[in-house]
Amino acid sequence: MSSRKFIYTGNWAQTYNEPGEAAVCVYEYKEAQGEWERIQRVPVEYSISGLWVDTEKYMLYACLEISRFHREEPGGRVLWFRIDQETGTLMPAGQINSFGAFPLDLKLSEHYALVLNHGSNRTPVCGVFVDRDGSIRTGEVFDAATLVLFERDDRGNLTRPRDFYPFTGAGEIPFFQDTVSPHSLCCGMERTEYLVPERGTDQVSIFRIDEENWKIRRRGEIRIPKGYGPRNAVAVNGLSSCYVIGEITPKVLACTGDSPVQEWPTVPEKELGHYRDPVTSFQYPHPVAVAVSPDHRFLYTLTRSADVLTICSLDPETGKMGIPHYHRLAGANPRQMLLENRDLYIVFQDTETIERIRMNPRTGIPVQEKTIIRDIPRLAVMDLLIM
Repeated sequence: MSSRKFIYTGNWAQTYNEPGEAAVCVYEYKEAQGEWERIQRVPVEYSISGLWVDTEKYMLYACLEISRFHREEPGGRVLWFRIDQETGTLMPAGQINSFGAFPLDLKLSEHYALVLNHGSNRTPVCGVFVDRDGSIRTGEVFDAATLVLFERDDRGNLTRPRDFYPFTGAGEIPFFQDTVSPHSLCCGMERTEYLVPERGTDQVSIFRIDEENWKIRRRGEIRIPKGYGPRNAVAVNGLSSCYVIGEITPKVLACTGDSPVQEWPTVPEKELGHYRDPVTSFQYPHPVAVAVSPDHRFLYTLTRSADVLTICSLDPETGKMGIPHYHRLAGANPRQMLLENRDLYIVFQDTETIERIRMNPRTGIPVQEKTIIRDIPRLAVMDLLIM
């Protein structure tokens, strides 16, 4: 009997931080027709910033990109659903305050969950601070950016927060670096190690979870060149390397230890000279995702505005990146990618589609591109379940 495949999608509401027509949709692959069919739509009201399937406990987790958990309670929101193992459909199972503003990423372990809150540079208010010399000053206070450790029960429910780490700092580039702006959370070289790229401070913080004492321990950082604005990272234990994309400067960096050792542009360099928009404009090419193939042979990056998929081979001994191959994508404004064996699934917001790209296993280069799901307004994220 062939495997059953389900795709879960999430979209944005019409207005930032306000209720709207956001929903989690469930699609099942119908092998007889060779098509994906929507079998369920679950309204969630607010913009969905991430979806994660737990294949062990058959749960789906969602982060809502908001700053008010309830009207009188600040914080973002994490939802979770039980997945029916017969139908793939969803049943609401719980929700919890994310203990920070605008949650964007989540990682799961057997007994805990980590939630990353991006925070915000909008609507600052007055704060009062004491400097090291004892002088008192005022300064702006923004929505909190935090990494929060939640306890998780045997069924997968997030039960209570046990520890949190508050991010602080800023850079020099307007808007993109007004605040620390941590944007993603990735697994590190060890089982309890996690990496958080901080766009505003040009560094990737390294954390380790002390499971016995329920503590988040910051262990150091990878320093990224000034003005790059790191957004996403992926660590490959087998190559002893970490790969980081800069959202402000469209480059991917290979890092060993605490610093970069190599970099490549994520769009052809000759094209960058054609853009007249400043780097702070959303019309400028900004990388949005990075991934490594399951066999650790190829690195992939996505860049919006340019709508380019970049492929680099990886040296199996050193982790060094080969010369990039640039592939122009059919969709517009890519937001996320997901690798599944030879297939790469890409979410496109402006064309409201999910594309499946089949990769050549020998070269890592795309050989077929097909639209598999279409017409999802403000499409933002997805995850995949194979049963």
